[in-house]
Amino acid sequence: RIHRRVCQVRKSEKAGVKLMQRWEELAYAKEEGREEGRSEGSLLKLVSLVCKKIEKNKTPEEIAEDLEEEISVIEPIYHKVKESSPPYNPELLLEQLNSSYGKE
Repeated sequence: RIHRRVCQVRKSEKAGVKLMQRWEELAYAKEEGREEGRSEGSLLKLVSLVCKKIEKNKTPEEIAEDLEEEISVIEPIYHKVKESSPPYNPELLLEQLNSSYGKE
């Protein structure tokens, strides 16, 4: 029964086109997911480094210089970290940053 259905699908050009379109959609979604994961991982690392610099009583300007980042990137992270209390949780802080920018 299943074998017969598989043979029918293989013979159908329309089904083949649909399968290829679906495969392509899944491939693009997978790549988007990877890119999003890389981006979030980089941002999590940055938040973690900012937390460490704050623990060493560094200013936003010093942190930006140390990490070779723009002050406009560091300041929102710096302020969000300063709003919380030690021990800092970079994952929670990243979640809060994302929600404040509507990226959930």
